[in-house]
Amino acid sequence: MARLKLLSVFMLFAGFCYGQKTEVLKPEEINKLLPTKIKGYSLDKESKSRLLTIGSLRYSLSERIFTSRDKSVKILLFDYVEAPIMFNQSLRKWQEMREVNTDSIAFHSIQTENGHRWESTHAQTQRAQIILAIDNRFFLSLEAEKMMMEELHEFLKNIKLSEFPGSHQRAKDTK
Repeated sequence: MARLKLLSVFMLFAGFCYGQKTEVLKPEEINKLLPTKIKGYSLDKESKSRLLTIGSLRYSLSERIFTSRDKSVKILLFDYVEAPIMFNQSLRKWQEMREVNTDSIAFHSIQTENGHRWESTHAQTQRAQIILAIDNRFFLSLEAEKMMMEELHEFLKNIKLSEFPGSHQRAKDTK
């Protein structure tokens, strides 16, 4: 009888621990995942974050814009943990894009240890973009003006992917 009670308590505890629903990050929490300072850049004062609800779907978004003379980088971070259909639609959209490599435009995808990454550059306008799908939860977008891909890669290093929820499952940032 004691074993049965002990087993019942264990099963109840396990249900609470493993059955808990992961909630979308609040605006102040998602903001903490993005840098506020990057050497050589100024943070635009209009950076913002919000929690959005569409029917029963909830997701959060943080936006930061950094500028340096004529260069700018817009960072968007989406947490789709409570909106997996939106994550999957975004993922499918990017996966369906065909790779391109010409003198003026390049677009390619990379499989990473914790998701997918897409990179695009437009040489004539000096625009570069990196999109990361992370842990079936987050989408991170970096859109740069007057910057090429090598410089945007350096910029990405300022975002500590190892601090994202779920990062205990991976040992290092995506490079």
